[in-house]
Amino acid sequence: METLKTVIIVIIGFINAASITRMIYCIVKCTNENEANVQIKRIKHIVIFLVLANCAWIIKSVVEHYYK
Repeated sequence: METLKTVIIVIIGFINAASITRMIYCIVKCTNENEANVQIKRIKHIVIFLVLANCAWIIKSVVEHYYK
């Protein structure tokens, strides 16, 4: 069970790191005036994905502790 928890923590870390890296990339690409609107839209989608991904794990742990 401890190995599974460790894997979950690592996966969450990878999701957070990849999202932050993608957000930084979009911010750098946002300096081009032609692509600014597209990049801002992508940044919004990244933030929504990050919130939903982290909430899914939190909800899972809350339900798990509730039925324990």
